[in-house]
Amino acid sequence: MVSIVRAVAALLILAAVPGARAQSVPGFSRPITEGQTRLTDATWNGDTYLAGLVIDPGPGAWTYWRHPGEAGLAPDFDWGASLNLKSAEVLWPVPEKMSEAHAFTVNAYRSQVLLPVILTPVDKTKPVQVNLTARVGICSGLCSLVEENQVVVLRPEQSVNPDGPALNAAVAALPKRRAVGADGPLSIVSVERTAATDPEVGLTVTVRAEGAAAPELFIAPPPGWYINSAAPPASEGALHRFAVVLEHPEDWAVTSPSPAVTLL
Repeated sequence: MVSIVRAVAALLILAAVPGARAQSVPGFSRPITEGQTRLTDATWNGDTYLAGLVIDPGPGAWTYWRHPGEAGLAPDFDWGASLNLKSAEVLWPVPEKMSEAHAFTVNAYRSQVLLPVILTPVDKTKPVQVNLTARVGICSGLCSLVEENQVVVLRPEQSVNPDGPALNAAVAALPKRRAVGADGPLSIVSVERTAATDPEVGLTVTVRAEGAAAPELFIAPPPGWYINSAAPPASEGALHRFAVVLEHPEDWAVTSPSPAVTLL
């Protein structure tokens, strides 16, 4: 019990300004066709590369956020075959909630989207060979898992990146990290555990949102976690309380990653 409470208190909070949805991507250096995922060129800053993953679901179709929601296919990016690559951190623009099959609420992108990626080399004086296997769900009535393999070599002496302006704009539009209880017109006031039967974890997330519209909450559980339910908020003035029920895996412990929460 205590371990669950401690981990819940460590929730990562991401806040975005209202209306800051993912935007369509302008033309970039590597061509992309509908249903594809492509790496952009990268910018070297002396320690890391800033690159991007462009996903184009195509007209009338959609792809999914880091956690698809009540249904859908979670994206998977495998960098394991890369050379001189220490880590790859994918940064996620704010998705939108939409109804799928008139039954499930999913977190989706319904147009071409650019995911910034921070690539950290093992030895920053040497080139990085990025070997990426991307598995992305594309849906339009029926859903399919599209798998693509790409190999790109990045060199620190490459100083000009034609995709740099698009990448910088995508990074600027990302949700900003904030602590629970931080002040602001859009903020998480508190996260409290509520009654639930193990292996479920009940949460009440209290949000402050100044404005006429109620905010939206996106939850990305760590691998192995599931969202069993997420009710619409109960609102009182600027305060909005979300009731969420998560289910943790059998081997979960306080050292495991905690859920990430994105507030819009």
